Amino acid sequence: MKLIDIPHHQIEMMKFNRLRSGYQYLQQQILQYLQHRKEPQMAKRRDRDGNVYYQVYDPKTQDSANFGSESEIRWWIEQHYSR
Repeated sequence: MKLIDIPHHQIEMMKFNRLRSGYQYLQQQILQYLQHRKEPQMAKRRDRDGNVYYQVYDPKTQDSANFGSESEIRWWIEQHYSR
């Protein structure tokens, strides 16, 4: 058996490429997970004047809505899922 002498910079490049492909795989898996979520997604936002509002998105139906309170969100979810 003959050992091959590989320069240090090539070994480092091989390590980097393996790490990069692992990172790309992880990134792809996270993206797939987020795209296949079924639960409504909610975000608390502020408009230009600093007023708080809530944005809701349903990935199953692709419906979205904005509300001024959390109780309005609960009402929307109840109406939306009692169909």
